[in-house]
Amino acid sequence: QLHSALSNLQETTSATMKKLRAERKAFKMQARRAQESLATVRGDFKAIATWDAKDGQMYSMLTRRLVLRISGAGCPENKVKDVILSCADVFGVNAKNLTLSAPSVARMKKEGRYISLIQIGREIKMTYGTVPRQGLEFHDVGHDLKSGKS
Repeated sequence: QLHSALSNLQETTSATMKKLRAERKAFKMQARRAQESLATVRGDFKAIATWDAKDGQMYSMLTRRLVLRISGAGCPENKVKDVILSCADVFGVNAKNLTLSAPSVARMKKEGRYISLIQIGREIKMTYGTVPRQGLEFHDVGHDLKSGKS
């Protein structure tokens, strides 16, 4: 009887150990998959949390728009870079390739004015009653908008 009880205890212990080993293996696999997922998420977050101010060698349109808005709000040209870096730091974003200087900001403002003038010119060109003639000169094609007569 002692032999049978010992044998029964050994089988129970063996089955319990086998079950514990299987659970341990499952937990190890789960931990490895979690580490892989965590590494992927960290890489994705790092990519998301990095903002590149340039497209190649030129500042992107987003950077130019941001500079114009900050400068238009009254920020001095030599402080625009500091404002952008401070905002990026507050929001946890790493700003990359941001080497703005006061002359660069002034140039962007000047380019912005020219772009707005070009946009106005295009809108005038597309208005009803004008036909382009030799570049940017326009002439009236005879439409009278008030009376509707030609």
